[in-house]
Amino acid sequence: MPQPLTTLDDFVSRHHAEMVAFLCRRTSETRAEELAQEIWVRMTTSEASFPSDQHQRAYAYAIARRLLIDDHRRRRARPVLTTWTPQTVEPSVSDPPDSVARAKQVSDVVEQTLARLKPEVAEVWRMRVESHHAFKDIAAHQGCSLNTALGRMAGATRQLKRALEHTGHIQPPTEDT
Repeated sequence: MPQPLTTLDDFVSRHHAEMVAFLCRRTSETRAEELAQEIWVRMTTSEASFPSDQHQRAYAYAIARRLLIDDHRRRRARPVLTTWTPQTVEPSVSDPPDSVARAKQVSDVVEQTLARLKPEVAEVWRMRVESHHAFKDIAAHQGCSLNTALGRMAGATRQLKRALEHTGHIQPPTEDT
């Protein structure tokens, strides 16, 4: 019989690999890690308190299933944007000239937007998108909590999305999506 947990940190250390494995069977490894982190964030901010490890584990699985459903709906409803890196704008012989020009425009919008953000927010985005660091490593590097690193990434992503929508590089979501 499992013993009751004293903290969410204990729970995460005992069940993180299990949650990531569950999510990996249903999505990519990178996305599974992101969703697992979102599970812990939601459990942290939850009003509910659970008396036993089994209830917390069931609650984590319920959150995981809902996140997978939401993630699937979002990915199906919106176009997939390729990951931006400076190398993306290098022209290739096979690329049509208009796609190279568009990639350069997107690159410029991203760079201008990142330059306007707080340095620590832009750094989180760069470490995650350009260097593919895990959020826990980003948080350790910046000397902040995991939630702070996740919040900074969310803020940077919102600002970049607004800038790309404003410049017409992506379309804002419609009312029915």
